[in-house]
This record gives sequence, C-alpha cells and structure tokens, in this order.
Amino acid sequence: MRFLCLHGMGSSAEIFETQLSAVQKALGSKFEFVFLQGDIKAEAGPGVQGISQGPFYSFFNLPVSNQLLGAFEMIDEAIECDGPFDGIMGFSQGASIAAAYLIRDPSDSIPFKCAAFFCGSMPFDVDSAPFRAMDDGKFTDATTGDDVSSEISSTIPELLDRDRYLGLGEMLLLRRYSATGTSQISIPTVHIYASNDPYYTQSTLLAAMCQSFEKETIVHKGGHSVPWDQRITAQIIEGIRRMVHAAQLQ
Repeated sequence: MRFLCLHGMGSSAEIFETQLSAVQKALGSKFEFVFLQGDIKAEAGPGVQGISQGPFYSFFNLPVSNQLLGAFEMIDEAIECDGPFDGIMGFSQGASIAAAYLIRDPSDSIPFKCAAFFCGSMPFDVDSAPFRAMDDGKFTDATTGDDVSSEISSTIPELLDRDRYLGLGEMLLLRRYSATGTSQISIPTVHIYASNDPYYTQSTLLAAMCQSFEKETIVHKGGHSVPWDQRITAQIIEGIRRMVHAAQLQ
C-alpha cells in the first residue's frame, strides 16, 4: 500500500515523516509513504518547534482559490510523477487539503482508495461564494454585503487572529463545505483527533462528511499532534489496517 502524505501548516515533509515514524515502523515494509511538501514558506506551526528548526512550509497561508487550486495541482503532479497511490494521509491543514481534493468534483474518478486524517478540519470549497475580511474586524459576504462574522467565527476561527493574518483587509476567502450537505467522501477513512484539540469540533465535522459504514474514528488526549503514546499508536495501526482492508474489498 502506497500513501501520499500531506503535512500541516508551518511544517514540512520531513517533520511529518518524523511525526509518523512510529506508525510507519509498526505498519512495516508493505506500506510505503511519500511525503509532499508545501511550497509556501511559513512560520512554525503548533507543536513542531521541538521537532525541527525549519524551514517551515504550508500548502496555503490564506484559504483563497488560487492557493487551494495550487495545492490540488501539487497533488496531481505527485500522482503523475510518483504514483499511483492507494491512499492519502494528511495532518491538520494537509488533512483539509486532502478532503477538499477528494470532494472537489464528484464526477471525477477519485485517484485514492482510502484516506487517513490526523487532526483534520473541514475542507474549503473552491467554488463557494467568497466573503471578505474587513479592516474593522468583521466579515461580509462579497456578493450581498451581509455580515457573516458569526458563521466565520464558528467555522474558520483561525481567521480571528488578526496578528497572524495582519493585512488581510479585502482578501477574498472561501467558506467550508457543510457537513450536512450532499458532498460526501465515499472512500474508506480513518480519523485520528484529540478531545482537547482546539479543532476537535472541526475534526468531528470532517468525520461526519465520510461514509459511516467504512469509517474508523480514534480519539485521544494528545492535543493538536500525532500521538506518540504506544496504546494510541496501536489503535491507529489497527484503524489503518481495517481501512485498508475495506478499501481492498471495493
């Protein structure tokens, strides 16, 4: 089984490989992992300072159409140059990108048989109506001008940090898919997330977008990270093996 792996915000391919080292070792030589690196330089993301001195990268630094489509192109290029792959894995931002890629066009043939999401969040919809972040701290619908600040604060809380997103101003952003909508991830999945992660709700919403009869969920208490605890690692391995088995039956 071959997996394409996407790291989180402010991380790197090397860091994600380190984060997954225990998982890789336990799964053994029949599993191969190819790590894709984002091309946007970034500050260190949460939890990576003790792993690496950098440099750090992201697949996008703002959820705008051109950056998300650029990340999709990177996945397409990886499939063309290093594929085929059986599955895709992502941590945090990488999980969001992977999910968005899987549901961007239901009519397309999905090039992956399964997906694993670590600390995932709801994907951004590149075709959705954009909104604007205003200088006064509010968010408005770019078409109607309606105040959508409440919706943004509950679905994209990272945008509330104006120190991190200084100068955002009039930048067009994109709403996330709705977990209750018609867009669903139809391949077998496994979801690994923490009950004490700030993105816990986002992780549960992402899991809700996936088919329930072919879905594994593993909840831990290790925060926004790939857990190192041996007991949790064993659960992750078992979840991945069950996911792979389900994918092979399709």
